[in-house]
Amino acid sequence: AIIANISARILGEMTEATHESGGHMVLDQVVRMANTLAQRAGIHLSQLKTIVLGTPGVINPGTGQIKLAPNIIGVGQMDVLEYLRQHFNSALRIEIENDVNLALLGEAWQGCAHGIANVAFIALGTGIGLGLMANGQLIRGASGAAGEIGFLPLGPDPFSATSLKQGSLEYEIGARGIVRRYIEKGGETKVSARDIIDRFIQGEASAVEVIGDTARMLGFALASVKGLFDPELMVLGGSIGARSEFLAKVQETFQAITPIPYAIKTSALGNRAGVLGALAVALNHLHEDTFGIDDLPGDLPLPSPHR
Repeated sequence: AIIANISARILGEMTEATHESGGHMVLDQVVRMANTLAQRAGIHLSQLKTIVLGTPGVINPGTGQIKLAPNIIGVGQMDVLEYLRQHFNSALRIEIENDVNLALLGEAWQGCAHGIANVAFIALGTGIGLGLMANGQLIRGASGAAGEIGFLPLGPDPFSATSLKQGSLEYEIGARGIVRRYIEKGGETKVSARDIIDRFIQGEASAVEVIGDTARMLGFALASVKGLFDPELMVLGGSIGARSEFLAKVQETFQAITPIPYAIKTSALGNRAGVLGALAVALNHLHEDTFGIDDLPGDLPLPSPHR
């Protein structure tokens, strides 16, 4: 979370792991972090103009309701917008946006996708998501579900109850899937996906096999994105996707099954891509409300974020 002013000066920043209980506990966490940052910066909450919240899943643009976010328990049954309005100034502008879309906007504003109009951002971490920008515009689809590649029928039976809930690709190559497959290969049980990446780099046999399979499947997914969307650039982000060692394995599969050599980059902003994308959206809204300008965060001459 960050708090910033209209000149993009970052006045405070903090990071916490998302509360495992989901639902109200996560939103309580959001409210508490916002209050903490405001207090540290000496800002009264009434001075806030815009809040931009990034979340996994599909967001209804009219109601702010969140669907297809299995990694945050219970959030789909909540009125998130109303909850936030009750805890902040009712006149405050509140935007809820898909977290991968925000990461894409962050890279378009300050990262490796700056100045590029056709970009795909693929985030692999707890889950997997895709943000798409065509001709400088985010692609959302008819229901806001564009980019939900976790539901590509790659991996286990796409008709199984787990696949229908989470998506077969996400079930297989999201962080929990990586850990599950590592344990099945005989690896220790108390381990994280990041630990397995580290062991892959060190050459541990089980980790090499699991990460190799993960990279191969992601390579298939990226080939599908390339064939359907033909972006000028694909960016890999997320706690797993942003690892350069992992990208090298993905490239092996991707280049082997695509006829034209194509470069894929890791995120230049890392785990700050999403929060800087949220800042870009907030600044864009302030420009729109103040000056009547409604433009793209990547094209608008916004100031660079600084402390």
